[in-house]
Amino acid sequence: MKESQRTCYLDNASTSYPKPESVVAAVNNSITSVVGGYNRSSNYKSVSANFVDEARLKMARLINCEEAEIYFNSGATESINQIIMGLLKTGDHVITSPWEHNAVTRPLNQLKNEKNVKISVCTATLNSGFDYRQIETMITKETRLVIVNHVSNVLGLVAPIEEIGLMVAKYPNVAFAVDASQSIGCSPINVKRSKIDFLAFPGHKALRGPNGIGGFFLSNRLKDSITPIKFGGTGVSSHEQVVVDRGAHKFEVGTPNTMGLSGLNAALDLVGKFDLTVVEKEIRKLTSDLVHRLSKMDHVITYLPRSSIPQGLVTINVPPLSPKDLSSILYDEFGIITRDGLHCSINAHKIAGTYPEGSVRISIGKTTTEEDIDYLCSCLELIK
Repeated sequence: MKESQRTCYLDNASTSYPKPESVVAAVNNSITSVVGGYNRSSNYKSVSANFVDEARLKMARLINCEEAEIYFNSGATESINQIIMGLLKTGDHVITSPWEHNAVTRPLNQLKNEKNVKISVCTATLNSGFDYRQIETMITKETRLVIVNHVSNVLGLVAPIEEIGLMVAKYPNVAFAVDASQSIGCSPINVKRSKIDFLAFPGHKALRGPNGIGGFFLSNRLKDSITPIKFGGTGVSSHEQVVVDRGAHKFEVGTPNTMGLSGLNAALDLVGKFDLTVVEKEIRKLTSDLVHRLSKMDHVITYLPRSSIPQGLVTINVPPLSPKDLSSILYDEFGIITRDGLHCSINAHKIAGTYPEGSVRISIGKTTTEEDIDYLCSCLELIK
């Protein structure tokens, strides 16, 4: 990128940028102040205990659950591994969508090899997406889990999680898990109304917190069915040599990321000030405007479902340029930051017809403006 050039950040599906000043201040304060370790420093633990407990309460309010059903860790990938590795046993059956991130597909395939776990993947096309009603036809007596992403990180397709949850709830032995990586913080989510048993969330995307922090919602109904995938110190009951199965201590082991939690707590303060229905509407409008502008460029290929406008992101290619070359030109010549490649979601790219090179993903966030969209489109007009 040229030194005097503006920066146009359009990679919000990877992480948010810039971080809010209050988040930066909270992280800095946790580094430079004595905050103690959560549940570990009896003389001054109140500082870290306060912001961890506050963050837990704010997260619970955001998705409509109890505080005790929120657990913190490094983020969505660890959370998804927890539900998959901690729930599924030898011979179990799981149903998933064709749009899933490697955070879902890789642990599932690991268990397929290790424990003969059976995996059913819904069929789909780029034009029509996938019909969620086929999930019910796939449920068998061995089915233990249905797991889908709320919003595809490649195509921006939105899954009808409330409809899926109500359908899955008819089968008490089947858990419903949602990867909310691309929706938490920019779309309203009600886990109780949607009958969700498990929801994984990152703190660094639309929540706009630091990297390396996130967690999951786990319903009280499902808690006793999940085995932890990590074991160690919790700061309580150190005399016990087995898993401490009380509250957050079952899943929150090891030294907590107090810097990340402090930043997430500050980020949740900001999220709580917005009506997420309005935020979602604004992001959808910017996405729709971008799709309309791109449709007028004959040299740009967009990968769009006919059934709906994608939410928050659009993937493109400009032949004969490779995705890598296009993304590099956008950055080097115009200061526009995008993401090229397969986006850790090979099946979605195979359906879109963009495998093996992938595409360039343009992703919109809370700080994206109409001017950013105008600038991107004017630059794409120059790349022919």
